[in-house]
Parts: sequence; structure tokens; C-alpha cells
Amino acid sequence: MKRLAKVTAVALAVFVVAAASPRLYAQSGQQQRQQGQQSQQQAQQEQQAKQQQQMQQQMQQQQMQQRMQQQMAQMQEMQQRMNRVMERTQELNRDLTRQMEQAQTRQLEQQRNMQRMCETLEEVAQSMNRLMEQHRNMLQNENVMQDQEMQREMERFREHMGGMTQQMEEALQSMERARERLRQQTPDS
Repeated sequence: MKRLAKVTAVALAVFVVAAASPRLYAQSGQQQRQQGQQSQQQAQQEQQAKQQQQMQQQMQQQQMQQRMQQQMAQMQEMQQRMNRVMERTQELNRDLTRQMEQAQTRQLEQQRNMQRMCETLEEVAQSMNRLMEQHRNMLQNENVMQDQEMQREMERFREHMGGMTQQMEEALQSMERARERLRQQTPDS
């Protein structure tokens, strides 16, 4: 009888396992499919995040390049202005030389002083022009311009140079007006 009870228990256990196996197998397969779908979704989300990050980096690089190009164009415009200042100072210097040749003795010292001022102004303009060229070279260096603090400093420098260029132009205008005044005071000119 014990044996019959054992066989019955084993048969019952086999029956329960056999009846439950398809359900367990189906549940296991369903869980695996869900995990696979979740893994795919997670991979897609990671890829989208990576693409967005790459796009942001590209946009930042483009913006940085645009700022660099804009600063370079502004520096080039200031250099052109400084070149015009240099040309005008040279013309002023030539004119003052002619005036000195024609000036009377009492005006000769004024003419000489004016000429020295003009020569000094020309030297300053040349120095500023070289400085702006060096600044433009720095703007072309990508390593320097990737540093945001350095970008801000380069922008401040450009603004200062713009102000100095304006002041140089105004100083030159004053010199030109003074030349005209001296010309009016010089007889036979």
C-alpha cells in the first residue's frame, strides 16, 4: 500500500507539473519578450540621447565659429580704419613738411612740433595695426577660442581696440584741423 501511495503521489506530481508546464513556459516566454522589448526601448532612448548630445555639440561649434568669424571681420574692419588713419597721417606729415618749407621763422617751431606729433600718431597707428593683426591670428586658433573665458577676453580686447581706433580717428581729425589753422596763418600758402 505504501508503494501504491508513492506511485499515486508521483503520478499526481507528474500530472501537476505537466499541467503547469505550458503555463510556466508561456509566462517565461512572455517575460523574456517583455525584457527584450524593454532593452530595445532603452537602447533606442540611449541612441536618441547620444544623437541629441552630438547635435548640441555641433550647434555649439557652429556658434563658436560664427563668433570667431564675426570677431575676425570686425578686427579686419578696424585694421582697415587704422590703415586709413596711417595714410591720412602720412599725407598730413607731407603737407606739414611742405608748410614748414614755406613757413616764416616764428611759425617754424609750431610746424616742427606739429610734424613730431603727426609722426608719433603714425607710429601709434602702426603699432595698433600690428596688435590687431596678432589678435586676428589668435582668433584663428581653435584651441584658444574653445575656452569661453578666453572668448570673452578676446571680445573685450576687440571692444577696447574699437574704442582706441575711434579715439585715433578723432585725434587725427584734431591734427588735420590744427594743420588747416596753421595753413591759414602761414602767408603765401
